[in-house]
Amino acid sequence: MEEKWKVEVIGFTTDASGKAWKAHHLLTHEYLHIVVPDCYAHQINLIVGDYFKVDKGFLTYSHDAMELITWLRSKRYVLALICRSQIENRQPVCTVIQAVLTRWTAHYLAFLCLLELQPTLQFMAHGDLLKLDNEHQLVTGNKKAKEKGLNMI
Repeated sequence: MEEKWKVEVIGFTTDASGKAWKAHHLLTHEYLHIVVPDCYAHQINLIVGDYFKVDKGFLTYSHDAMELITWLRSKRYVLALICRSQIENRQPVCTVIQAVLTRWTAHYLAFLCLLELQPTLQFMAHGDLLKLDNEHQLVTGNKKAKEKGLNMI
């Protein structure tokens, strides 16, 4: 990188796999001037954790968003209705994805998808609430499932 791109390398990080650990070990012993922190995902996790300690509001909203994502992903029929609505309205089909703890880009994409789905979800929720009890598509099942559905709406 220093020869080809004319940049000074000051740091390098990898994941925590066995091969990466060997590269990590070699770099720390051969290039003493380079900072070589352990696993990038874990370093980012520490930084984001510090951010969450300062901004408690994000944790509340992210928890609510993850709960909604989990509920939506358990409702195959609702997902099909979302896709049909997006196709009928000539919108790009947005898949509801589940984020993984140390995959911050997945969190961003999952939350972005929810924001893009918001008008569709609101339209579906309002329409569902106006239907008779036996015609609901979102709020179905036993009493506990219906309470959960109403909470998600």
